[in-house]
Amino acid sequence: PWDTEDYWDPTYGLRQRFYEINRDNPDGWVLFSPSQAAHLHRLKDEELKDALIVFVYKDMESLKQYWVRNPFIRFSTHRYESRVRGQVVPEDFPSYKHIMKWEMEEQTYELWEQCQKPLMNNWVEIEHPTLEGHPMFLTKKDRKGFKPWQTLVNQKGHN
Repeated sequence: PWDTEDYWDPTYGLRQRFYEINRDNPDGWVLFSPSQAAHLHRLKDEELKDALIVFVYKDMESLKQYWVRNPFIRFSTHRYESRVRGQVVPEDFPSYKHIMKWEMEEQTYELWEQCQKPLMNNWVEIEHPTLEGHPMFLTKKDRKGFKPWQTLVNQKGHN
């Protein structure tokens, strides 16, 4: 999890991490990280100024089923996202504090649609099912059993 208090912390600072990724990958990079959605607008002018944000929509029931069967999402990712939004929403979007009582995924969509999207430089939105024809797409059957931080089929350990 990234530090929400000190974005430049040398170990856990999110801005520091993106700075290093940009430095080490001058030709570009891809990050799939829904848990970082709450930070997007805070990073748009420097770390993500040239980034294309691809916001992927997935049906809410499918998302809920996912976190119910995946303890890492339920006990780590959601805890982190809750802490981040507990800081970001009151500070940056105080009129949206009411969403803090909603499901995590509903918060993500509302923040993106109503608050963050108008602030971002480059973005597109897609529906998850439209990815199915892509050669790198994994079917639901093939995605089962992935471990936290796993990015490849048959990968062992942390990437």
